[in-house]
Amino acid sequence: MLKRLFFVIFTILSAAGALTAADAAKPCAEPGEKTTLQIAGVDYTFVWCPAGEFTMGSPASEEGRYDAEVPHKVTLTRGFWLLESEVTQKMWESAMGTNVRQECEKAGGRWVTAAGPDFPMYYVDWDGAEAFCAKLSELSGLEITLPSEAQWEYACLAGSDAPFGGSGDPGEMAWYAENSEFKAHQVKTKSPNAWGLYDMHGNVYEWCLDQYGELGSAAATDPLATDKSVTHVYRGGCWDSPARNCRSAFRMKYPLTRRLDYAGLRILLVPGTED
Repeated sequence: MLKRLFFVIFTILSAAGALTAADAAKPCAEPGEKTTLQIAGVDYTFVWCPAGEFTMGSPASEEGRYDAEVPHKVTLTRGFWLLESEVTQKMWESAMGTNVRQECEKAGGRWVTAAGPDFPMYYVDWDGAEAFCAKLSELSGLEITLPSEAQWEYACLAGSDAPFGGSGDPGEMAWYAENSEFKAHQVKTKSPNAWGLYDMHGNVYEWCLDQYGELGSAAATDPLATDKSVTHVYRGGCWDSPARNCRSAFRMKYPLTRRLDYAGLRILLVPGTED
């Protein structure tokens, strides 16, 4: 009820012009609360992810795990707003002025599996993802970035320790190889996780801010591998992935120049200052 009341109040006040973008970006108390900003004529709905602790990585008992998913305690000292879905083609085109077919041409003109305003954007390399965040930051006057790998996994788990957002059922949460017909699908057509985030599993991979590195077993606070390197982190699996590659802890690395028909992004809104 509290989450719904917050969203209704924000929507009414925003329509009346009573809330500024800075107001909308302020921190909240409860996970899953939402705020909506309009940028370049398109609505962006973000979900609140509060500060907290979690175990990053997967236990040895988890079916389908890989050795790179070393379990360790992570503390995130600051909450953040994460886009409720993957960045859509409508969002990308309104800000960047190009469409998925044009981005496909930059990848060598391969193929476009799905096109339309509510499909996830793909064929985006890491620099392109960073440029999109910079453009939105410029247009909104707020700080918008890619999530760190730790922030991404924390939001994906949403307070759970299960591989698939608490449901345990990849078919309920994800578009992946078994059910996707080997193409991307419109965002928000599978069940969200406990915090209301859609498509954290499957559909398209999502770039993270970090360069790829090995995870140690030592506890970490606000971890971020910041140096720009040859490879950066993808998370979440995609429509072409087996279920094991759509788990919360699964890690993938790709060259930052790689453009693929199954890789896109999700953005993070850095909260403003509390009153």
